[in-house]
Amino acid sequence: MNQRVVFGFSLTVLILVVIGWVSYQSILEFRSTAQVVSRSNHMADLRENLLTDVVSAESETRGYVITRRSEYLNLYKEALGEVQNGMNKLRARRDLSISPQLVDRLLELIELRMERLRLTIEERDKTNLEALDGVLGPGKKLMDEIRTISGTLETEERNRLEHLDLRLKIISARSTWIIGAGSVCAVLFHLMSTLALSRAISNRERLERSLLEISEREQRRIGQDLHDGLCQQLTGISLMISSFQRNLSPDAEAEQRQIVRLINGCIEEARLVTRGLHPVPNEPAGLVVGLRELVDKVHSETAISCELLITGEVYIVDLAISSNLYRIAQEAVRNAIKHSGAKTIRVHLLMSVGNINLTIEDDGSGFLLDSSRRGLGLEIMRYRATSIGGRLSVKCNQPTGTLVDIRVANPVTQ
Repeated sequence: MNQRVVFGFSLTVLILVVIGWVSYQSILEFRSTAQVVSRSNHMADLRENLLTDVVSAESETRGYVITRRSEYLNLYKEALGEVQNGMNKLRARRDLSISPQLVDRLLELIELRMERLRLTIEERDKTNLEALDGVLGPGKKLMDEIRTISGTLETEERNRLEHLDLRLKIISARSTWIIGAGSVCAVLFHLMSTLALSRAISNRERLERSLLEISEREQRRIGQDLHDGLCQQLTGISLMISSFQRNLSPDAEAEQRQIVRLINGCIEEARLVTRGLHPVPNEPAGLVVGLRELVDKVHSETAISCELLITGEVYIVDLAISSNLYRIAQEAVRNAIKHSGAKTIRVHLLMSVGNINLTIEDDGSGFLLDSSRRGLGLEIMRYRATSIGGRLSVKCNQPTGTLVDIRVANPVTQ
């Protein structure tokens, strides 16, 4: 089961890594395409603005040639400056174009066209309008070639963008499929692994609960064997020795009485061990019996005032609940005696409809939860509470002393 859980979670992580890698590659591809589109649009704007400036310069030249008015010449010079500026920008970014050679050819033709316009203005200043027909003809041819090269660049850029668009569609579809299918698989594997882990934890908790019940049952069996076997045999031996007393000499009576005292001491020790192994009788009110003996023991062995308060009618048929509640109370009382310096300990068992509430409260200074020995005891208390479906809370120094509270459902009255 553990191998299945590890395999499931490992496979989930692997799928998530693949999804992350595919997503990262897709983002890089989209970013690269966006940069290409941005460059293409920028180059198209530069070409369009440059051609607009060339046409403007050509129009102003034609206006000057026809009218020889100076305002057209001034406008031509302004347009010429814009053309030079646009050519410089386009030349600086030629490497961003899909065909730098065509950009160089375009710039070369524009320079030739600007030179033709300059020559046209000079010739107009020297001769009449009819003599310029030979100059204007080649200029129109240059302009047509400029438009052709610009159109070729635009077509190549459009084809590249269409190719990139198709590639992006393929990448998008593939990434969507991988991410979608991978996410579904990751969720399924995660759910399967979680269920397997939950089942393994449940099986382990059930096994631990069974081991705890077996331990408690074995303790009860040992206690019962001691009570029914050893104690009875020792009692029989004591009675037999007592019956032989009248046949003994006066000198042997003292030894006989010593033997009887020793045997009775062994019987009492065996009974104490029996009560320790089996403190809660197997009856609905057995928890009350065990708690009373615990409180009486504290009274007899210490100077601490220990009080037991019972609220409601105690009726618990599940011996596991009674035994674990007693062990929790025993550990809490032991902690209060050893570590808190308490003068008073109060054990309160409250029975309500469907619920059992057991609290152990003292007026001591509390105890350190980070101590390894006491921390282990606290963990055992928590485990015992969890094993019977209860909830344990421990509050130290509130406002003085320690309060241990456990609440558990009583299955008989549910």
